[in-house]
Amino acid sequence: GSVSQSGVVSAKVLSEEHRTYNPVERERLIREHPQEDEDIMFFDERLCGILQPTRAFGDVALKWSSREKVLLEYVFDEPTFVPNYISPPYLSCTPDVHSAQLNPDTQFLIIATDGLWDGLSDEESVRLIHNKPAGVNSATWLMQHCLAQHNEQRLSRILSIPPGPICRNVRDDITAIVIYFNT
Repeated sequence: GSVSQSGVVSAKVLSEEHRTYNPVERERLIREHPQEDEDIMFFDERLCGILQPTRAFGDVALKWSSREKVLLEYVFDEPTFVPNYISPPYLSCTPDVHSAQLNPDTQFLIIATDGLWDGLSDEESVRLIHNKPAGVNSATWLMQHCLAQHNEQRLSRILSIPPGPICRNVRDDITAIVIYFNT
């Protein structure tokens, strides 16, 4: 996030969305899996019908090779949950690496998972950090606003849902880091 001398707040996007609806990511996966049926690989706009992100730290089952899948099924004596596992691995943890020149107006960098960006725009996130009260954790501030969607009662209700399948369908995992420059 940058703040100009005149006080104008702006966001600069430094990454691509690693999701099944991103044409660049779809093409990458199609190139990596030429024998796959696209309708199955991107079933329900999700990778193998399971996950929207195409790159992630977790979700190891979509990263297993065919050999690892067979070995894990043997060890645990049960099939993996990934349907139509034809030419794995599908999910990658390899990041896109970009560089950007910092300037005196650059004040902070927000690094976050898809759960945050599903609820907040880049510009809204930058405005929230710029205007947050002193002493408030920046990442927590963003996550609370993402979940609340401008409604504090909604935030309270969402946070009161106990862990489990209902919770998972109501709120996504959210990880956020805010790095400050020149402070």
